Amino acid sequence: MNTDKLRFKEVTLGDKPLFDEHFSRLSPEHTLLSFATLYTWRSVNSLRYCHFDDTILIAVTGGIAVTGGRFSETSPLIILTCTERFEERVAVLIEYFERNGGSASFLLMSEELSKKFLATAGDRYNVKEDRDNFQYIYETEKMIKLSGPEYHHKRNRTNRFKSSYDYSFEPLTDKNAPECMTLFLEKLNNKGDNGYLETVLSDGFKHHSALGLKGLVMRVSGEAAGFAFGGALSPEMAYISQLMANTEFAGAYPFLYQTFIKEYCGGHPFVNLEEDLGLPGLRKLKLSYHPVRFTVSYIGRATRVPS
Repeated sequence: MNTDKLRFKEVTLGDKPLFDEHFSRLSPEHTLLSFATLYTWRSVNSLRYCHFDDTILIAVTGGIAVTGGRFSETSPLIILTCTERFEERVAVLIEYFERNGGSASFLLMSEELSKKFLATAGDRYNVKEDRDNFQYIYETEKMIKLSGPEYHHKRNRTNRFKSSYDYSFEPLTDKNAPECMTLFLEKLNNKGDNGYLETVLSDGFKHHSALGLKGLVMRVSGEAAGFAFGGALSPEMAYISQLMANTEFAGAYPFLYQTFIKEYCGGHPFVNLEEDLGLPGLRKLKLSYHPVRFTVSYIGRATRVPS
C-alpha cells in the first residue's frame, strides 16, 4: 500500500456512483455509509474522501464532527469503510499520519472492529465507546402498526392528531421543498445550532432526487406542518435522516413517523432513526419507540501525539 497516493478531496454529487457501488458491498446499517448523509453533511463537517486500495477513506477534518468534537487538518477523524484487510490498512494509516506529524482518530462501527483496531494499534491508541452516536434500529412493522401495550401512548397521540386536525400528506417535490425550508426557518429552527442544520436541510431539499432521498410533507389546513426524508441503506435497512414537525399540533411527530415509515420503509424489515447525540430529550424519545438494537460505535484516539 503506497500511502504517497493518499489524496483527500471534496465530496461532489458526481461521486455518488463510486460511493453507492462501494457501500453496496458492505450491507451497511450505519447512515454514515450513505452517500446522501455524507453529501448533505460535507460542508458542516469539512468532509474529504480518498479512494485508495479498493476502499474509501472518509476524513472529518473540521466543523461539527460526528463525535461532537473539532478536528484540524492534521488530526482528522478517519472512517475506514471496509472490513477486509482491516488490520493491515489501519497499520498503514497510523504510520502515515505519524510520519506526517499528526495522529488521526478512527471511527469504528462495531465491537469486533474496535478489538481488531486495538490489537493493531497497541498502546499508541485507546478505544472508547461512543454512546452518543449509537444509532437506533427498529422493526419496521412495529413502527407502522404501533401495536401492543408498549405503544399505547404513541397510538393515543396519533389518534388524537387524526381526530383534531384537517391534515394531508404529499411527496416531497422541488415545488414544495421551499415551503419546508420556510417552515424550518420560521417555526422549527433551534437558534443554538449555529446554522449547521440549515445547511444540511438546504442541500437535502435541493438535491433530494439526485441523492435518492424519499420525502414526505405533512399539511394541516393546507399549510406545511412537518416534513421527513430518508432512504435505503440496503434491502434490509431503511433510514430517516431528517424529520421535523410543528409541535403546536399535538401528536404531529408520532403520526409523521408512522406515516413516513409506512409509505417509504415498508419494503425493509428494519429502519434506522440515527443517533441521539447525547441529548436527554432525544434519547428519551428514541428509547420510547423500543429499538431492537443499536449500531454501536467506538472512537480510537492516540494516547500521545508524535513529536
